Amino acid sequence: MIRSLVQNIAGVALDVVVMAAIATISLRVIGGNLGVFLVLSVVGISWNVLIFLWWAPRIFPSY
Repeated sequence: MIRSLVQNIAGVALDVVVMAAIATISLRVIGGNLGVFLVLSVVGISWNVLIFLWWAPRIFPSY
């Protein structure tokens, strides 16, 4: 019971930290580096999809 409570609190705390970090980013900075931002976004999304479709079935073959 305590362990699940601590895990839930840790998950919420991580969400708050990520939201705070995103909120500190200036829109002018993103606009000024839009090309880099888009490239990193596309690479990150592509990586996640590749891992999900290729590697996950090899790790969890029966799922």
